[in-house]
Amino acid sequence: MALSEQSRSTIYEFLVPNIGEEAASEMLSNFPSDRDSPPASEELVRSEFGAVRAALAGHDGRITSLEERMGSLEERMTSLEGSMTSLDHRMIEGFAALRIEIHDGFRQQLMFLLTTFVAMMAVLVAAVAVFS
Repeated sequence: MALSEQSRSTIYEFLVPNIGEEAASEMLSNFPSDRDSPPASEELVRSEFGAVRAALAGHDGRITSLEERMGSLEERMTSLEGSMTSLDHRMIEGFAALRIEIHDGFRQQLMFLLTTFVAMMAVLVAAVAVFS
């Protein structure tokens, strides 16, 4: 069955946005443009469908592989998230301990300075009392 130019044009315009120019042209090449050309045979259609199925089967394997890799990456990201949370808690605890240690050090230093100051004042008062 031959397609008229108007039918070809209508089909082509419908197919281009859906499957692209090259695929639409290739598809229409299987339909004769004049009455003398034979139509696409059942054997040709079956072989083309077989090729399409084979290509899709190859993509299915790749998609499955990508899904598995994405699952693996998701697990690794979850693990890293847990590690980062643990590290965050350890850093907070570490900084809190450091702050306490610095505070204690300053307190000890202040007590030493105050004690030294009081002792020096006592020595000064004693010296004034002895020499007066």
